[in-house]
Amino acid sequence: MRKIVIALAVVMLFAGCGNNSSDEVLEQQSTDETNKEKVQTEQANQEREYLDKLYQTEESLNDDLKDLYASSSTNDEKEALAEAYRRWDDVLNEIYDVLQTTLSTTDVNELDNLQHDWLKFRERQAETALSEFADGSFESVEYLSTLADLTKERCYFLVENYMK
Repeated sequence: MRKIVIALAVVMLFAGCGNNSSDEVLEQQSTDETNKEKVQTEQANQEREYLDKLYQTEESLNDDLKDLYASSSTNDEKEALAEAYRRWDDVLNEIYDVLQTTLSTTDVNELDNLQHDWLKFRERQAETALSEFADGSFESVEYLSTLADLTKERCYFLVENYMK
């Protein structure tokens, strides 16, 4: 009888341990799911935040530079486009810095390569635009316009494709 009681106690001990392990696994899975949901929510908030920032950049450029754009002076137009390019480039650098801290190492390395290729592409496009107006007063306007437009597009692309 004593052997049966000991055997029964051992079985119950192992059964109890097994339940704790199952409970711990279920608790860990629940924690993992909760953490994943938090990360997804943070990323969605970050995407919304940066889309708002891009919209605000557009609005402020329209408000701040409308007089320069309305001017018939090529110099005023160059000044406006240079400012637009500067602001979009600042936002692009900010987005890129955020992505460097939020993406996985593999994704950061991939983005670095893609960004490097894109920078070369942007410069080639701007040079092509410049050459279409070679030796004219409008060449720098077209160059700056291309830089500003492509940089703005890249900002939206990075936010919409990497801040998910």
